[in-house]
Amino acid sequence: MAFHDIDGKCCYIKSKCLPSMKQGVYEQWVCMLQQDPFTVLKANCTCPAGAGEGCTHVAALLFALDASATSNAEGDGDTACTSRPCEWSKPRKRKLSPKR
Repeated sequence: MAFHDIDGKCCYIKSKCLPSMKQGVYEQWVCMLQQDPFTVLKANCTCPAGAGEGCTHVAALLFALDASATSNAEGDGDTACTSRPCEWSKPRKRKLSPKR
């Protein structure tokens, strides 16, 4: 994902995705306001449905932006889940005493 500031009020966010049924790469972009509420002004994708500004690839880009903003607000930052200590299968604490 790439972020390009235009004039301090709006920005372009560009991304690429792989189609599920074909080979190649689809490129999509969204032009949106930077102030809350974040209003989408224009969107496009290079897929056949993208000319209508309503394909699922643009929706996926918006969901990815929302997920990124949510994870950064929770304090995760840019740390991937694979870079953090394991949180789902922690071994139980064993009380073992050494034996002869």
